[in-house]
Amino acid sequence: VRILSVDPPALDLELAQIISRTLPVAVDLPDPQTLSPAYKISGQPVAAPQQVHISGPAPLVEQVSRVETDISLANAATSLRELRPVRALDQQGEEISGITLEPDRVQVNVSIQQRQNAREVGVQAIPSGPPPSGYWLSGLSVVPASVTLQGPPDQLAEMGSFVNTVPVDVGRAFGNLEIQAPLDLPPGIQALDSSGAVVRNVTVLARITSRSGDMVETRPVELV
Repeated sequence: VRILSVDPPALDLELAQIISRTLPVAVDLPDPQTLSPAYKISGQPVAAPQQVHISGPAPLVEQVSRVETDISLANAATSLRELRPVRALDQQGEEISGITLEPDRVQVNVSIQQRQNAREVGVQAIPSGPPPSGYWLSGLSVVPASVTLQGPPDQLAEMGSFVNTVPVDVGRAFGNLEIQAPLDLPPGIQALDSSGAVVRNVTVLARITSRSGDMVETRPVELV
């Protein structure tokens, strides 16, 4: 074996003492705006264990300002319990590598409760009138697809899983329709979107397409 070259020919080594610290774990909620207004967080999120042991070279360990983990609240409708990784961060929020965290994962518990005066329901569009002759209603959707109803608990208990729009007339047009339709809400009930803003109208998207190869007849109903 013939060595042709070595690059670099030498290395500078810095010896550092191995030290350790124990820091509490902070729980970060990066998307609180995604939690439906029908629910609320009860108390503070808790990590178990609540502290981690950090060890490594002294210059790196001394840079650690805090230890944190995070958990997403997207689509949460019940209390959360997840095993999440932890990160060691400096004062600028940058993650520090080259150190050991024990444990490197903690269980995060977030208590979520439904508000007594709020309830999340789906939105259902109600078409009115048959489409023009030779056409049919091939698609019907609503934006937003769900809202949070807010009002007296006894009234909310009487409502089902959906709230309807006022009837949308699909009998005089064809093609792709985009209609602003009010919600059919009883007095004392208001609707909120995912950000907590009041919703008075929703967007109904209807698709009226021509029939191809179908025959439609009106026939009497005979009781047997």
